[in-house]
Amino acid sequence: MITIGICDDEKNCIRELENVLQEISTDKTVQSFLSAEDMMDSLEKNRYDILFLDIMIGKRNGKEVAEYLRKQLRNYHTAIVWISSIKEKDVGLFDVNPFAFIEKPIHKEQVIEIVNRYISIKNMDSEVFIFDTIQAEGKNKQKLFIPYKDILFVEAQQRKLKIVTNKGVLETYGKISR
Repeated sequence: MITIGICDDEKNCIRELENVLQEISTDKTVQSFLSAEDMMDSLEKNRYDILFLDIMIGKRNGKEVAEYLRKQLRNYHTAIVWISSIKEKDVGLFDVNPFAFIEKPIHKEQVIEIVNRYISIKNMDSEVFIFDTIQAEGKNKQKLFIPYKDILFVEAQQRKLKIVTNKGVLETYGKISR
């Protein structure tokens, strides 16, 4: 399940994005906001996977919301997707590590591609390396599941593999090529 936030002061743009997002078959929740202030209040209480954020939102701008998300809330996991009718991109918009940029009018295919790309990246984080540990004689081998994102490197010595993770070192027998 993914949670998506939309923040734009144009109701038509929000409605357009919501309609496109409804066509995507993944399990999702979508919340929409017409002001930067409401979006910022929600960010304090809720976590979003993707945030579609207009650059110019009424009195405030989307960059303030993005900086609040990154610097004040220290949230670096939410994917920020800039939405704008302005053709030129302010270099400062990239200071908050955005995931994508969409120009208005919204194109359905572009939104679908962005959400699918996010889902693919998120799914990669859940892939695991499965292996049996080396045990002392008479003990049963233990099957371990280590997320690929936790593996720092694998070292091979003969048939013995040393798997160095961010939590320690594990050993098994095998080949790196498998």
